[in-house]
Amino acid sequence: MSIFKFLHLVRLLRKHPAFSITSPELPDAVLQVGITLYQFGGETSSMRTVARLFDLSEKTVMQATKNTVTAIIDCLGAKITWPDAEDAEDFGDPQFEGAVGFMGTSSVGLDIEPEYLQEDFRCRAGDMSDKKFCIRVMAVVSPAREFVYFYSGSPGSTPDSAMLRSSPLFKDQDTHFGDDEYVLASRGFMSSTHFMPPFVGDQLAPRLTRTGEAQRLFNKAHEHLRQTTIKYVFTSWKHIFPSLHHLPVQIRNAKSLLFAKDWIQATAYLYNFLQMTPSEIDKVRLIYANGEYHPGYEYDEDYDEDSNLLPLDTGVTLLPQEM
Repeated sequence: MSIFKFLHLVRLLRKHPAFSITSPELPDAVLQVGITLYQFGGETSSMRTVARLFDLSEKTVMQATKNTVTAIIDCLGAKITWPDAEDAEDFGDPQFEGAVGFMGTSSVGLDIEPEYLQEDFRCRAGDMSDKKFCIRVMAVVSPAREFVYFYSGSPGSTPDSAMLRSSPLFKDQDTHFGDDEYVLASRGFMSSTHFMPPFVGDQLAPRLTRTGEAQRLFNKAHEHLRQTTIKYVFTSWKHIFPSLHHLPVQIRNAKSLLFAKDWIQATAYLYNFLQMTPSEIDKVRLIYANGEYHPGYEYDEDYDEDSNLLPLDTGVTLLPQEM
């Protein structure tokens, strides 16, 4: 994460009411954001390790993380928005006319064995080779390779189609889709009017009556888009936020499950936030060049926008470079 993106993120979050919670040990909003980003982007992100690094108690690290996650969800929620008819991009392939995105699922590994609904959170065979328990997420990615829909919190054993049926996207299709709109979907989803997985055997998608060679060519194009959209984004998302391979949250009850879900959701919002265009970065640079920055941080023309460090007075290394 560049210094400009970090400063811009702090500027967006720092006035959130979550940071009004005070205690003698709780650091200011800037450091709370830094602690949370360190956990999101750390290869080792246990609360105990982070607490020792920052010379804080585990309880304080947990509170700082909760505050920042709440602020991210509230302030960056608009970073994941469903495309309307005017904004929807296409995949540049006539046979996918009307497709507004590509839908797929992924799994987030749990570092600590859950106490709540333990067997439900057991990973499905082949989902994660190094974890027994996980949380499943479902997302729709645009042709521009950004999240336009994100749904998390389903236990690791949940099949794709069951996850879709429980989601607001499925329950409120009329709000999301026009008559001729749909999403391309990975193989595990059922086929219906607004959800189009590849052909399997003699199955026919509701919109198509193709057979034989036409089905094979359709599936080939479908798989290419899967690799270059949903699979690419999930891989990049986990590369930027390694904590998604080993979430350091123990699910003891419904409340801790909600915190785990919010942690995952916050990283999805941040992923879209990091996909700033060069023109957007220039605007942010101008803001700080004009002195509209967080108090205590001086603009320096020698700052490299690709720097991977926070200002030196925090001493905190941030996320790996985004892809």
